[in-house]
Amino acid sequence: MNFDSVRIALLLLHLSLILGLVLVAVADGASERECRLSTEHGHMTFPVDQLETSSRCILADVIDHPSASGVIGPDQTPIGVELYTYLLDHPAVTAMLMHRMGLGSFQITEKGPNRYWVDDGDGAEGLLLLLFRDARTRIYYIDGHHRSTLFPTIKAKTAIFMQIATGLDMERSTVQTTLASYTRFEDGMLSRLMHLFQPLVTRAVNRTLAKEFSMTHRLGILITEQPQRILQEAAGLSEATSDDRQSLLALLRAEVAESHSAHSPQ
Repeated sequence: MNFDSVRIALLLLHLSLILGLVLVAVADGASERECRLSTEHGHMTFPVDQLETSSRCILADVIDHPSASGVIGPDQTPIGVELYTYLLDHPAVTAMLMHRMGLGSFQITEKGPNRYWVDDGDGAEGLLLLLFRDARTRIYYIDGHHRSTLFPTIKAKTAIFMQIATGLDMERSTVQTTLASYTRFEDGMLSRLMHLFQPLVTRAVNRTLAKEFSMTHRLGILITEQPQRILQEAAGLSEATSDDRQSLLALLRAEVAESHSAHSPQ
């Protein structure tokens, strides 16, 4: 092989490498463009730029073509934000405590970091993923299904954007939460049928989501109304790990103490 042939071969190899890199860059750029998310959901702003690309893509898959969407809240819960976010971010423990208090038949099983299998005991179950959280934001993705007598088993995916705000009410700490949700039904024919009953479907979906995300709110109200019973039931959570039980008890005791202080005459 002469020198010119070698030079031509090296040039072709160099060009093929450049072309390969360009194609990869174009593909990545197209993927990122396809998975772009708006920062605004339900008239609230979210830091979607901090999501991983894979998280943006599964959310965009729902948000770009939703079968139903809506806003739930704002709901005000009369407990401090530290206890509220602990209950929110430990849904398995919260469900155990709710069950001991006789408030529903939720079963939540941790499947890994920020991954939970949820069964509401009323036909809805699925995998709940916490994709992002900071001091005032939670972003979730749910892949699940619902069984009912009205419709066959409905498979659906849901994107949820939650905003958390703090406040004071009669000198005690409160938490206000608002959710923006998007749901896409997996069955194409069923999804088209659902569009004919959009208001009804939206209300039904919002009721289901409100039920699943109202555990912390309902428990917060009970903490203010029945603090001693809550403490007693939390101490008996043998199903929870020792660390979870002790952390929950410490936060509950601090909350009860703050409540007593707020209502004591000055």
